[in-house]
Amino acid sequence: MHNFLSAVSRRKAGLAAGVVLAGGLAGGVLFTPGTAFASTTTSTTVGAITSTHHFNGSWSLYVPVTVAGPGGGTVSPDGTVTVSDGSQTCGITLAANGTGTSGGACSLGGLSAGAYSLTAKYSGSTTTGFGSSVGYGKANIGTAPAFTADSPSTSAANNQSYSYNFNASGDPAPAYSLGSGSAGWMSINTSTGVVSGTVPAGINSFSYSVIASNNVGSATAGPFTVQVSPNRHGNLVTSLSCTSRVHSGSQGTCTLDVTNDGNNPAPNVEGQIKLPSQLKADFCGHGWGWGWYNSWGCSISGNTATQNLGTLRPGQTRTVTVTFTAQSTRWLWGGGRQYREWVRVGGSAESSGYWGWFGGNSSHSTSWVQILPPRFWW
Repeated sequence: MHNFLSAVSRRKAGLAAGVVLAGGLAGGVLFTPGTAFASTTTSTTVGAITSTHHFNGSWSLYVPVTVAGPGGGTVSPDGTVTVSDGSQTCGITLAANGTGTSGGACSLGGLSAGAYSLTAKYSGSTTTGFGSSVGYGKANIGTAPAFTADSPSTSAANNQSYSYNFNASGDPAPAYSLGSGSAGWMSINTSTGVVSGTVPAGINSFSYSVIASNNVGSATAGPFTVQVSPNRHGNLVTSLSCTSRVHSGSQGTCTLDVTNDGNNPAPNVEGQIKLPSQLKADFCGHGWGWGWYNSWGCSISGNTATQNLGTLRPGQTRTVTVTFTAQSTRWLWGGGRQYREWVRVGGSAESSGYWGWFGGNSSHSTSWVQILPPRFWW
């Protein structure tokens, strides 16, 4: 009886042991030391990006990417990487390039000059169980600025305007700025590169430099040192006003006001009003006949009225006036009372120096006249 019970006990123990073993196999996982918590982390790196300028003006970027498997691992990642600039993408199929690393490259095309931020996303691998990862890169496409016009005048006069149009090549088009230490009264158009300003009284010289820059690089012109001489001329300012609307066959007038707003006299000032062909000059000056206006020094040549205004003292204004007749709309446009036309009139004044005074001074202005059909039609 005892032997029987012992045999039964041994049989139960053996059955229990068999159930435990079977349960372990049914779970489908047999762990070995060091593999139960193995890392699946990958690292994606964007390499040195290069750009290419194509004959049609567009650019492309060549983007190399490397993906590394878990640290210390010997298996190279497989799968794909997607590179994006935010608006378009290109794909890379990885190829092993060393123990535990893979790489590849692709190109983004049809790009314009500018700054780009790129994202390279590794999608992970079901074969190796490696996880996904993301790498980042930046690229600047274009050419650095190079000055093509940087020879400004190195002389100026007190109370006179000073200007120069700097220009630089580059893609993207560069922006302009004044360099450190430039004269505070100067300004620059950041888009066109025009430097301008009125030279203050009492200074003998000034310096400045100009910087052209884009996302690729920058270039500096200067510094330039400009010698300043006392202003021996006035500063002419013109204002032209004309009858704004005139019927064909009717008369109108244009008056050019010439003012010296400088601190010195403006010698030998000549004023001109240049009429377009649609406005026929009749007479100029303040008289109503050829003899009278000629006696005032005003004359008409072609369709331009010219008058010598003499020397203008500081703050003084003198005028040139011309009377014109608007031409027939039928003659101008071939008929039809519906036709109207705007024409431009130009005015100018210039002071020439004498007694050893250098240079001169000039000013220009414009006005517009609308020609209407005749008042009466037959």
